[in-house]
Formats: sequence, C-alpha cells, structure tokens
Amino acid sequence: MTPTAFLNMCMSRLTFAAWIKLYSQRPLHEATNQNVIRHLTHLEDLVLTKYANGAQEALQTIKGLAKFLKGHANAPVNLTVKIDGAPAIVAGHDPEDGKFFVGTKGAFSKTPRIAKTLDDLKKLYSQKPGLLETMQVAFETLKGLNFTHILQGDVLFTPTLKQELTVSGDKYITFKPNTIIYGVPVESDMGKKIAAAQFGICFHTTYTGSSLATLRAEANANIKTLNPPANVVLFSSQYQDLSGTITFTSAEQETLRTLIAEIETRTRKMRNNAFLKTLASSALLQSEFMIFQNSLVREGESITLSPKVFVSRLNAYLTLRGQKESNTKKTDAGKATAYNKYQQIQMIIAETEDGLVDLLAWQQAIISAKTFIIQKLNTTGTLSTFYSSDKGVIVGHHEGFVAADRKGQFVKLVDRAEFSRLNLTQGRFHQK
Repeated sequence: MTPTAFLNMCMSRLTFAAWIKLYSQRPLHEATNQNVIRHLTHLEDLVLTKYANGAQEALQTIKGLAKFLKGHANAPVNLTVKIDGAPAIVAGHDPEDGKFFVGTKGAFSKTPRIAKTLDDLKKLYSQKPGLLETMQVAFETLKGLNFTHILQGDVLFTPTLKQELTVSGDKYITFKPNTIIYGVPVESDMGKKIAAAQFGICFHTTYTGSSLATLRAEANANIKTLNPPANVVLFSSQYQDLSGTITFTSAEQETLRTLIAEIETRTRKMRNNAFLKTLASSALLQSEFMIFQNSLVREGESITLSPKVFVSRLNAYLTLRGQKESNTKKTDAGKATAYNKYQQIQMIIAETEDGLVDLLAWQQAIISAKTFIIQKLNTTGTLSTFYSSDKGVIVGHHEGFVAADRKGQFVKLVDRAEFSRLNLTQGRFHQK
C-alpha cells in the first residue's frame, strides 16, 4: 500500500466532532514554584521525584484509572487526551503596565522573557527563525483579542504549517504542530475555518496575579470573552469527564487486577528502599539517573532493561559523564573533584544495588499496567493520528493521556517506546 493510500485509509475516519471531543480538553499540568505550569511527570517517574510517596501516588492513580475504566462516573481519576501542540504560548496583558505581551514558557522565568513589540520578539527569538516566525504570527493575531486574564496554550497551526492534501479525489487540510499530523476535511465547516485562518491555538490554563512574578494557575481557560476574528481559531480546553464511555471487559478487569496486585507488592518495598533514600538525598544522582533513562528512550530501549545490563550501562554512562565534567575544569584539583563526584555515585549504586533492582521492578510493574490501559484507550474515538517517517506517513496513536485526581494532581500516560521517543527525536521546538 502506498503512503498516500494508507493516509487515505486513516483520514477517511476523521470527523471534526470527534477531533474536538478528544483533543479540545487539556487539563492543568503539574505545577512547580508559584503554581506555574511547566511540565507533566510520567507516572513511572513519580518514584524518582517523590520517592516512596510517589510510588504510593502512582499506585493510587492506577487504581483510580481501573475504577474509571469500569464505568464509575465518580471515579477518583479523570482522563483527557493530550494535544500535541507546540510551542507553548503565554499571552495577555502585563498586570503591572497593562500592555499586551506574548511569550513561551520563558515568561515564567525569574526575569520574564516576554515580548510587547515585534522588536522584542526579534531580540528574544532571532536565533530560532522557526520559533520567531510562529511568535510573530501569535503576536499579530492575538493582540486584538479581549484578554481578561493571562492565558497559556499550545499552538496548533500557523500559515506555514497548513497544507492541503488531496487523497483519492478528497481534499484535506493538514497541520503538524509538533510530532503528530492532524487533518480535517477541507469541505467541512471547521476545514473551511482553518483554511481561512492564520493562527490556531488551544488555550488550557488561566493565570491571575498582580505581577508576572506572582502568577497563580487555574485549570482551564475561558475563551468566550476573547471574541477572535476570522483569522484565529480557538479550541476549547474545558475539562470533560469521560467516565462510563470507555469500559473494560471482565477479562480485561481481571488482567488489570493482577497487574495492580504486582504494583502493590512492589510499592511496599519502596518504603525502606536504600537506593531510593540515597536518591532522595543526592540531587546529582537523581538528575543523572533520570537523564540516563531518557537517553534509553531516545535509543528506543526500555527504561528498565534487565538489572545487570542496566547497572552496567548506568556505570558506563556515569564514568563518561565524570570524564566530561572533569575535562571542563582548568586545574588538576578541579578535575579530580569533578571526576570523584561521579565515582562516589557509582560507589553508592554498588552499595545499594538491591534497592535499585527493586526500583526498576516497580517501574516495570507500573509501565506494564500503564501500557495495558493506554492500549485500551487507543481503541476509542474515530480520529486517526499519523506520523512522518523515513518510510512515509505511518499510523500512530494519540500523544498520550492525562490522569487527574480530585486533589488536582496530574500525571501523563505516554507510551515512551513510541511517542516520547518520537517527540525527543522529532519534536519541532526545544526551547526553554
């Protein structure tokens, strides 16, 4: 089958209604200092950032998802599909001077990186032409909107990202904001709207505060007051509880119960895990451990591997990191100090290797349950998603899903073997 024929098969199932249902909701990301939105954490990484408490939190999330997927409307976890937009845009009026601005996540820096004029944009993004072009379109199209609050969202398209595609006589308008390619029939109402517009964005978060330094985030964004012109397409981010629309069969529920039992056993071992306690006390070990696991994702490998292989490759990675760090120092004493830091980490790993093996087993148990759930979720809806590859256009799954509990804690459910690897290697923007 040719790529074109394959794409036709995928896109023939596209409807805008389904696209909106699945992709127009974007809940609050995990907050950091001052409740500013920066990123979402992978479920299996909670143990690395919150340690034993994180392991327990992940277990409760899986249990909540199991209840959600049994069709309980009052389940302790809600779920949405993530939108694969880029870059993240922050826009509104500066509370201190009332002037309109746009920015990326740099707007939340200690010294906010925001633009109130086109000249400001050139100063901030001239080294990244693609990003500069996107930000210029955002500034020109959004400045006339009636912003009553500062909003954050993800760009879906600009003029250069839109492309008409004719497949078997039918025309589609497609756009690829980041890794996933989206398409809408040209003759549909939304297709015509997108074709005429210059800019498309999904706002998902509202910020309030008396200054950029004191902003606080609130889930969802009220876009009704914005009154966009015809050259701007806004997508709603109102949260929708899909409980009861996706349910497991009895056999699937039994499989999930078995997976959860395994997680419960592994989670109990995290309470007094020696490696985990060391991880909590060493920022360097925590950082390098997470970087190493992400490097495995880039290489298309499991983040857990087999214990012996994992430990061997982690030590080799740390040795190389120590050598590189040492080479940046000018004095012999500085070189020795830098190298020894990484040698000490390797000694700690050797002393707590049993705990590390238990940690990897816990992560694998979480991944197994998460993957089982994602595979079920990927069978729902009528929107097909697809990706560019060296073999042409290929079918893929959704970017992932966001699980949110009633306490406002959010984690992402992403197949790191598929989307995370693609995003890390093919993502359109990688700015700070």
